[in-house]
Amino acid sequence: MPRDGLLLISFAGHGIERDGKAFLLPTDAQLNSDINLLEDTALPAERISNLIKQSGIKQVLILLDACRSNPETGRGFSEQTLTNAYTKSFNFEVRNNQITAFAVLYATGKGQKAYEYREKKQGYFSWALVEGLKGKATNEKGEVTLSSLLKFVQEFVPKQVSLDIGKQQVPFAVIEGYKADELVLAVYPVQKVNSQTAELKPIPQPTPEPPKPSPGEDLALRGVEKFNKGDFNGAISDFLYAIDLDPKNATNYKVALAKSYSQRAISKYQQANYEGANIDITKAIETSPQPDTAFYNIRGVLKTELKQYDQALADFNKAIEINPNLAILYSNRGNVYERNGEKKKANQDYEKAKQIDPNIFTPNTNYKKDSPVMKKVSDLIDEGYTKFNKGDYDGAINNFTYAINLNPKYEAPYYLRGNAKILKEFFVGFFTDYENAYRTGNTRLNEDVYKILAIEATKTIESNPPTAINYLKRALLFIARGDCGKAKKDLDRAIELDQNLYLGYVVRSTFNENGIKGRLKDLDKAVSLQPNSASAYFIRGWFREQLGKSKEAAPDYEKAIQLTQEDSNLLSLFLKRTKGQVSFYLPCNLNN
Repeated sequence: MPRDGLLLISFAGHGIERDGKAFLLPTDAQLNSDINLLEDTALPAERISNLIKQSGIKQVLILLDACRSNPETGRGFSEQTLTNAYTKSFNFEVRNNQITAFAVLYATGKGQKAYEYREKKQGYFSWALVEGLKGKATNEKGEVTLSSLLKFVQEFVPKQVSLDIGKQQVPFAVIEGYKADELVLAVYPVQKVNSQTAELKPIPQPTPEPPKPSPGEDLALRGVEKFNKGDFNGAISDFLYAIDLDPKNATNYKVALAKSYSQRAISKYQQANYEGANIDITKAIETSPQPDTAFYNIRGVLKTELKQYDQALADFNKAIEINPNLAILYSNRGNVYERNGEKKKANQDYEKAKQIDPNIFTPNTNYKKDSPVMKKVSDLIDEGYTKFNKGDYDGAINNFTYAINLNPKYEAPYYLRGNAKILKEFFVGFFTDYENAYRTGNTRLNEDVYKILAIEATKTIESNPPTAINYLKRALLFIARGDCGKAKKDLDRAIELDQNLYLGYVVRSTFNENGIKGRLKDLDKAVSLQPNSASAYFIRGWFREQLGKSKEAAPDYEKAIQLTQEDSNLLSLFLKRTKGQVSFYLPCNLNN
């Protein structure tokens, strides 16, 4: 690099601090508490600074998008923040004019975090820098200067981060040297207008301005769109920001925000992530301007699953106080009393529920096949399976859930909901549904339901060009029935059609006839296809646990936990709740 050249150093990746020293991490860095080893395998920020000082180069620009997180805890959303160690390492003393410009642009301010722009698959800071250098940060002369680039980045990043994820990230810079902010980084042509040939245009007449929306209205509308698309995370961020921008209309936004929290809670419930769902439904209760019966009922159900019976009773009591004429509330509270050994109170609640709705399910209910309730359940199953075949897994899950609520003793909707969940990659929810089906006393999908749905699945395969996903769907139906030979044949065909069908390998690994080596080979393939999937590691850990290989299972569970992005960590809490003994019923599994 000649001394009159511009040295540009850009680093986007992981950075950590050890004993007050800042390090940038290449992919092969050895992470541990041994500073000597770390210095041998990572890049000390101070060393980079020293090399630049020794070079005598006059113009240096460093772009540092490296304080996002500690890679030992996952990426992008840990609590690691920019520290003094980084800014101190790149703190050059300007003693004379030999260095015309020295600047370090940091992704975020001290004590703050920097975030991933997931839509663009890079950091918000890095993306803004590139866009600015491509021309969005030009001044009136068509130049991208250090000053105009910094201004563009500092305007774009905080706004976009706040809009997307409701967080705060404000880049900052340390700029030193003679006229450093005028350093030109890029130049773009400026279109000039010839005044002699330019066309004369009529002066536009003023038009009445339409009424201006409130500051948060546009965000709220976008939040509604995201909510309707099932993007509850995005909807929550928009509503939160709308509330901050427009406190006068905050009540309206809070209604929508509370509904978004409740829907995200239901989604987590379907994944058997009861802890995470409980956090979200509590936020819904706290956010809602008015007490909501449904929110307290949902939290009561979650507290029941978590065996927190006193808290569940308090929630059902509150829900009944708000709406004393809802049968399901008495049925749910009766279930808690029964689990708590208070049978007299349980029977009183069941009787009250029956008075309000004679068709409500209680533990002593036995529906006949031709009853109106079972007719409704059958219709829901047919409609749900049609949605399942069309790829509408959320819609299918909703249908099967409604059927389960009508008759929790009936095994069919549990098996079918589990199959829809595995295609959503809700692995814990998949296992839980199969286990619940097994607990009804029915170890296989009902034969009558199976025959009807198998015919429909076969028609779907034969009436279309063969696709891997359709064979996988029929294989799951065969598994629910315990017809393992047919299921294995369909899975082999699915993988033959698409060798990258990650879920095909996962499901096939549950078959006893493959042998231990074959099953592990399928799971290894699944992990190689989805190396960043918590589910892939979890399923392999679960299988190793079943084989009694706890030592081998532990690293897989640990990796799965690291990769899980939930605010209430699904896998770690699930393993804690089950005390590490993960064992579920699957009809074609090694240990039923």
